[in-house]
Amino acid sequence: MSDGLDANNMPPGTAAHGWLAIGGERVDGGWRYPERNAQGERIGTLTRWDAPAEGQPRYTAAKGGKRALIFPADGLPAYSGTSLCDPILVAEGASDTACLHTFAFTAVGVPMAGQAAGELAVLLRERHVVLIGDNDTAGRKSIDSLCAALVGVCESVRFAFPPDGHKDVRSWVAEGGVWRFGHRPSDRRG
Repeated sequence: MSDGLDANNMPPGTAAHGWLAIGGERVDGGWRYPERNAQGERIGTLTRWDAPAEGQPRYTAAKGGKRALIFPADGLPAYSGTSLCDPILVAEGASDTACLHTFAFTAVGVPMAGQAAGELAVLLRERHVVLIGDNDTAGRKSIDSLCAALVGVCESVRFAFPPDGHKDVRSWVAEGGVWRFGHRPSDRRG
């Protein structure tokens, strides 16, 4: 999958409404989006660049901000995560989170391989959660650290990975995958 733009001038596997759902705004050359603490307060701002110059980072943070969670400014719907059939999905990064919102899932993003686990535990207390990991060593470590923070706090914690050959949920969707929970995600019990 290309990390560039698709035919609609969007990061592949996402749509504008997915980025808007997380509070993103289109800026010249990328998407700017907020990162929030568990109370929904904006404590950081990042920009995901469509095509960074060679040697430049894809993501840049505004000065003085902190890394935090990625979710809508109006919070999570009251019903989300109240049953195993309607879990809150947790993905790594803004583009995977925007991808899940593109398909109307309730999703929260975590930055950089599972950072902000403490904030996530506060936000998702007593809710059913499915963690969606990246298919790499850092993604598996992220799932382990997030499970450690959430088991015993959340009503249930399950995890899933995209099929082999796909780095993350966004790449799977961009390459024609259909996100279905027809298989049972793995359980992690405390």
